[in-house]
Amino acid sequence: IRFAFVEYLMFLPILFLLLLAVAGVLQLLGKPPPQQPVFTLYFSEGRAPVLRALVFLVTVIGPVAEEVFFRGILYRWLRTRWGIGKALAGSAFFFALLHGDPVAFVPILGLGLLFGWVYERTGSLAAPISIHVAHNAGMLYLASVVKDLAKVA
Repeated sequence: IRFAFVEYLMFLPILFLLLLAVAGVLQLLGKPPPQQPVFTLYFSEGRAPVLRALVFLVTVIGPVAEEVFFRGILYRWLRTRWGIGKALAGSAFFFALLHGDPVAFVPILGLGLLFGWVYERTGSLAAPISIHVAHNAGMLYLASVVKDLAKVA
């Protein structure tokens, strides 16, 4: 898990650059980036039990289910047929596609590659699950900060 977090921290600048690149392209096209549905719900929902359930789904259930499927099942299956490189790319592609957000496709593809790489290097689903949980929790935390700042402004 320590290896996974080191790899994740090293990947964060790349993820940031991917997000900036996508935002730049959207700005050149004159299109504002759409908000992901989970954040739309998070910002609009006021009921504490619903917010707690959403946070649990986004930070625990989603990452565990996605890693079990995309790394534990799909990647392993693709790896036996295609080898490591193509399996990493294929599982990351389907991971990004599942999220259904064309704007975030490239950054999510990058995360999928990272999660697959960490799984390949460690042989354990605990490693990609831990950084996936941390990533999603971090994104919700940032959303919370933005939500609180919006209330103040």
